[in-house]
Amino acid sequence: MSHFQRRWAFAALTAALFGTAVRAGDEIVLPAPPDVSTLPVVVIPAVAKPSDLPAPGEVKPVAIPDIPIIPTAAADPVPAPPTLSAAPTPPAPPAATFIPPPMPPVTQSSSSGVYAGAGLLYLKPYISNNAAFAVTTPPVPPGFGAFPTAFATVENQSFDWNAKQAFQIWGGWTSSSGWGIRADAFSFSHDSNAASLVNQVDPIAPRLVGVPGVIPFIPGAAGFGAPTAVLAGAGIGSDRMVFGSSLDIRTTDLEVTYQWAGDEYLLRLSAGGRWTSLRQGYFATLRNFGDGITTETQKLDFQQKFSGVGPTVGLYAEHAIGGGLSAYGSVRGSVLAGNVEQHAGFFQDISDPALVAFVGSQQTRTRFDNCSDHVLTVAELELGLEYAIVQGCSRYYARAGVVAQSYGNAGNATGTLGTLSLFGGQMAIGVNY
Repeated sequence: MSHFQRRWAFAALTAALFGTAVRAGDEIVLPAPPDVSTLPVVVIPAVAKPSDLPAPGEVKPVAIPDIPIIPTAAADPVPAPPTLSAAPTPPAPPAATFIPPPMPPVTQSSSSGVYAGAGLLYLKPYISNNAAFAVTTPPVPPGFGAFPTAFATVENQSFDWNAKQAFQIWGGWTSSSGWGIRADAFSFSHDSNAASLVNQVDPIAPRLVGVPGVIPFIPGAAGFGAPTAVLAGAGIGSDRMVFGSSLDIRTTDLEVTYQWAGDEYLLRLSAGGRWTSLRQGYFATLRNFGDGITTETQKLDFQQKFSGVGPTVGLYAEHAIGGGLSAYGSVRGSVLAGNVEQHAGFFQDISDPALVAFVGSQQTRTRFDNCSDHVLTVAELELGLEYAIVQGCSRYYARAGVVAQSYGNAGNATGTLGTLSLFGGQMAIGVNY
């Protein structure tokens, strides 16, 4: 093949591959090599034989064969050439250790769960018509020729009560929804200070000593008093009298509660039932030992017990002041229906074998029992301060406050008329968990 024929064949092949018409005498400029990472692979067919080339001056069409295209894998990218000036990669930091966040402090808003407490109270009773005995002093006889202007005087001596300890315990559970249950118990048992009186011989104006009126009337109870037959009739010895009273209150509550709580406040409403036992006692003794043979002894015992049940409602509120200190208060009201049992006994023993007192020896025994329906109303108030500390999931607290309780229609030791009240202070400890 001549030089001219070789150049013509090369031009035809180039036109077939790149779609460009090139003259035989032109200089062929090949394009820049394509990016092998993005262009398909091209298979170039073999060069035609000399016999297949056209004669000089003859132009034959060149058939362009089918070029198979083999796509490259998209998942195998060509790695970039390394950069000599790149800084070394620092080592990865160690994995951080997971530390759970601290639990929030237990405040009024997190008061759901179990709570319990116990309190020591010092309460003093205040009882209306609380007479121990009555002393009647007759008028002094006027002098000769004087007009009598003096009148008899009556003086009632009341029982004296000191403050004494009482006990209270409570416990409950509150769900996260605010509903819960609560129970508590209260106990107070106390005796009054003993009241005493000595009645001596007084031939001019002897004093008359008697017990307060008992309601209802107890046969024979009116016979208790001074002067005795030994003192008045025989004029010997002295009447020594001692009077006392007792009080016992026991209460149990069982309630359903609902509370609202926030970060600085707690409000709990409760309603349920209450059982109460209220017992009051009165006793009086009199002894005159006379001359050892002529003697007299008297004794009067009276017991009054109320037992009943009824509804009770309460409201407890607490508000934070700061530094763990809070102010709290509670009010409660109850209406109790039940019965009153009254038991009384009177005993008198006179020894007068020689008829020195002109009555002779005799004994008297009287017994009285009564039971009737009764309704009692109760009102309670408590105000004070609370200090709390938090340890883990528990909240421990200590309280100090004043307490007042009033039992309407409770009466006194010798009757059912009047009001009984308790007033004092409380110290308590408790825990919320």
